[in-house]
Amino acid sequence: MVAFAVAVGTLLTTWGCGWGEHTEAVEVSANDVCVRSNRDHVECFRYEGTEVTPTIGMPSAGYSTLDAGAYHICGLTEVGEIECWGNTSYHKTDPVPQGPFTTVTLGEWSACAVRVDRTASCWGTDVNGSTVIDEDVAWTSVAVGDAAICAIPEVTGAVTCWGRDWHQQGAIDPPDGQWAQVWGGGDFFAARKSDGTFAMWGNNEDGELNFPTGLQFLDLTLAADHSCALRPDGEAVCWGSNEAGQLNVPVGETFMDIDSRRRFTCGVTNDHRLLCWGCYSDQLYGQGHRWCKTPTPSWDG
Repeated sequence: MVAFAVAVGTLLTTWGCGWGEHTEAVEVSANDVCVRSNRDHVECFRYEGTEVTPTIGMPSAGYSTLDAGAYHICGLTEVGEIECWGNTSYHKTDPVPQGPFTTVTLGEWSACAVRVDRTASCWGTDVNGSTVIDEDVAWTSVAVGDAAICAIPEVTGAVTCWGRDWHQQGAIDPPDGQWAQVWGGGDFFAARKSDGTFAMWGNNEDGELNFPTGLQFLDLTLAADHSCALRPDGEAVCWGSNEAGQLNVPVGETFMDIDSRRRFTCGVTNDHRLLCWGCYSDQLYGQGHRWCKTPTPSWDG
């Protein structure tokens, strides 16, 4: 009887009732938060005034990878195809290219995805060529900003950028050298070499490029006017504008995943709680409000 009870308990933990399921990753758009569990289940929430409600219209219940743009979200299915939902304007959610893909990255107007063979495709609203990418090239990393793309070809390792530099501050003028990974924000970008060397370029009107000296990180997220990084010890550190509390990281917390968009950041703590800070002040509470309401995934009850 004891052995039977243990066996049933194991099955329930593995298959049903939400037992053993917890939040593992988060993606943030301008007024939506999507969370993914350790079982690849996905739930999305929308902020409307002071309320947070489940987002409808998500094509499937589970995705292996998510990324969020300004007002839309895309996920990779278990077979590596792209499904998108949210704001359908500017060709951001349909049509999408065919995979299979390993990564997908979204910006304000456009998006790109990298296939298993490292070739890539981009789609959305074209601004100065911001949806065009050489599909005969193998890419190490691709990043999308508001209206520009920066990417690293495998053959050279050098960052190359194209599109529109909204603020005329060098967003499409990357540093020289060979780089391993690139990230995109509003009108600024960041890159890291394999030895950990880090660089940022582009718009710096709100201190977007003023990253901490000697920054080492496991995860990095660039938003409209600020950035947040996840240090190796799980501490989140943010820099740039603090107009809406974007830099007010919850004190004493450590995180396993973070994501930012516009003036909003969420993180998954090491004990699987979801915490959010900052606000997109036109959509949420009020100008400069320090905290935003944090949604609760169903598996966290």
